[in-house]
Amino acid sequence: ASLGALADFQVSRDFRIGYAYEYYVSEIRPYFGGTHEVLLIFEAFNERRKKSPRYF
Repeated sequence: ASLGALADFQVSRDFRIGYAYEYYVSEIRPYFGGTHEVLLIFEAFNERRKKSPRYF
């Protein structure tokens, strides 16, 4: 099992950047320090209108 957190920010209309971290809470925790991820999201052809700037 693990716990994770993610945050992303909309830099422009088509580009978002984010960070994620995952921490293990099971018996494998002594062998892994957790994971870090950097997210680069580019949506060039997304014609959908978003109703809210929040992403849940």
